[in-house]
Amino acid sequence: MIQQPIKGLLFDKDGTLIDLTKTWLTPIKKIGKLMLERGTLPCNLETLLDVGGWQAKTQSWRTDSIIAFGTNQQLLDYWSELTGAELNDQLLNEARLIVDQGLHEAAPIVTDTAKLLKQFSDKYTLGVASMDDERNIH
Repeated sequence: MIQQPIKGLLFDKDGTLIDLTKTWLTPIKKIGKLMLERGTLPCNLETLLDVGGWQAKTQSWRTDSIIAFGTNQQLLDYWSELTGAELNDQLLNEARLIVDQGLHEAAPIVTDTAKLLKQFSDKYTLGVASMDDERNIH
């Protein structure tokens, strides 16, 4: 088998470059509370977080969860079914604002990203993968 040289490196943003829990837990809790306020079905924040993938005992995310592998829209759709909250433009805009504020306030870096990327940028094409909405990745 002929081995091809590595031409590029792809980094997963959440959990590799950015601390997933410190970045997302607060905004996700705020969105959950918003959906509970607007919902008509009996539900609570702990249930939303649990079905979303948050493990309160270990303070970590399940790796197969909708929060780890889904989009913000998929999470909102799922939680809408559980809470009865209507996903109208007002709720979607409020949720986007919560995400935007959360990303600008948090997003702790896991490692010295600038140093890491500089180390590889001269030799490789670099990329970042994320399940974030495109507008939040820039």
